[in-house]
Amino acid sequence: MDYTPVTFTNSQFPHSTSYGHELALSVVFESGIQHIADRPSGYSDLPDAAKKFLMEVPNAWDNTKLIDGYPGKDLIIARNKGNAWFIGGISADKRPKEKTLTFNFLQENVKYKLTLIADGEHDKELMTQYLVVDKSSTVKVRLLGRGGFAASLKPIQ
Repeated sequence: MDYTPVTFTNSQFPHSTSYGHELALSVVFESGIQHIADRPSGYSDLPDAAKKFLMEVPNAWDNTKLIDGYPGKDLIIARNKGNAWFIGGISADKRPKEKTLTFNFLQENVKYKLTLIADGEHDKELMTQYLVVDKSSTVKVRLLGRGGFAASLKPIQ
């Protein structure tokens, strides 16, 4: 697929999605050659957690799990490379919503550091949370209208 996701600045047309949604597309859409083709300022102006996430997100995956979703409405997908998991969640709904992340795809008896980067108070703001989770954990995530979130999970040694 040839698509240019993960752009934060406006080009010909203004964005109708949030920064959280755009960040999530780096996980949601799979492409052997990941196109991240915004202006340099579109990335340099991001919070540190989002920049680090984009530097670490792979372009090829070992495994993919559907966490939640309905065609044309929303999607939460988890993908892993080695021991690290990455989650992308997006919504097509114009109204804000709350989703619950579950982690039943994780390894038993292993704790993970969760870095969750989600919509902030408005569409161009990102908020970051750092949590420790395991297979039985749940985390609530608030999405703006046409919003989203991205997360990484790394085992704690």
